[in-house]
Amino acid sequence: MMKYDEMDAKIGATLKHYRNERKLTVRDVGEMLKIDNSTVTRWESGENAIRARDLLYYLDRLGYTYEKFISDLKKLGGNDNGII
Repeated sequence: MMKYDEMDAKIGATLKHYRNERKLTVRDVGEMLKIDNSTVTRWESGENAIRARDLLYYLDRLGYTYEKFISDLKKLGGNDNGII
C-alpha cells in the first residue's frame, strides 16, 4: 500500500508537470488560483497535501480533467483507491 507522503509527492509531480506543459510559473498559478506562491510550491513538492476542491480547481484552471489527472497519476505509479 502506498504511503500518503508518497502519494502527495506523485500528485505534486503531476501538477508541476501540468504547470510546465502550460509554460506557467509558480507565480502565474498562484495568481490564477488566488493563493500564495509558496502554497503552490508546497503542493508540487509534496510537502503539503492538496485538498480535493483545490485539486479540482487547479486542474480546471489549467485546462485538465480529473480523469486525465488520474490516468497520468497511474503512469507515475499512483492509484485511484480513494486516497485522493
